[in-house]
Amino acid sequence: MLAVSDTGLSVMSAIVGKRLADELREGCALIELSRASELTGLHEDSLLGVLRRAEEHPVEQLRYICEVAVGGEKTGLFWSTPQGAASGKIAEIAAKRLQEMRRDVLGVMRSVPHGLASGKVAERLSEQGLKYEVVTVKLILDNLAKEAKVSIDQNNVWVYPPRERVMDFLIENPDSSFTLGELSARLHVNRDEIERVLKDLVAQGEVETLPSGRYVLKGCAERVLEKEARNYVEACVLKILRRRGELNEHVLEGRVLEEMKSKESFKGLSKPQLVSHFSYVIEQLEKQGKVVRENGVCRCNGVCRCAEETRRR
Repeated sequence: MLAVSDTGLSVMSAIVGKRLADELREGCALIELSRASELTGLHEDSLLGVLRRAEEHPVEQLRYICEVAVGGEKTGLFWSTPQGAASGKIAEIAAKRLQEMRRDVLGVMRSVPHGLASGKVAERLSEQGLKYEVVTVKLILDNLAKEAKVSIDQNNVWVYPPRERVMDFLIENPDSSFTLGELSARLHVNRDEIERVLKDLVAQGEVETLPSGRYVLKGCAERVLEKEARNYVEACVLKILRRRGELNEHVLEGRVLEEMKSKESFKGLSKPQLVSHFSYVIEQLEKQGKVVRENGVCRCNGVCRCAEETRRR
């Protein structure tokens, strides 16, 4: 952060105080550091220096500008009026925005197998069409480091450890399961390291394995297995009906259940559970207009058959 002289602080404070106060008076309840930089024409580093110093040594020009804490922590990223900073609603807005910013930064960190300096993270975000100044990126990474999500090495390179990559990714995708290979590819961590991390997480009760050997976040196995079972039932129903044209519902049910029983993924499901999934899927397909049921017979509707014919061509 740049040092600011007393004279410079007075001049900058006048600029900052007026322009930010005008923005707040116009109905903006929360100002991000990046937006404040645009309004004042000051680089984020210089601006943060002015705002931080004014917090330590209050100045008249900035008496209406106050930092908004998120989860009790001041990040340097969010500013409002003293009333706004004390508002739970404004804090919630800031917290939601911070989560978005953290997700953007971690997405970049996750896209490479090695660490990245703050400037490189900002460059990669820019390549994705996301505008983040280096100072903002550094503040976000500082916030993440407080939760041990990332760490910085002696070369000022930020590192996103494999364990945190796996846990964050599974938390972001609680309704899905993944193989070891899928996690290795998506998180850019070699298979041996991913396998070691997953073994530890399973032993610690943070992650569960499905009968298929796929991995899910703790507490999500039942829901994920249900989702995967229903997706498989739907695929089976449509495949069979496209081939046969129409079929007695009970015969269709029997064929779908036989296919599911042959799959290792669903061997832990009882027959009543399989029947329940079949009934649910048939009802949903009927509501969606993909399947027609008449007099105990199921068939694909015209749209379904046309789509299959088009695919074959």
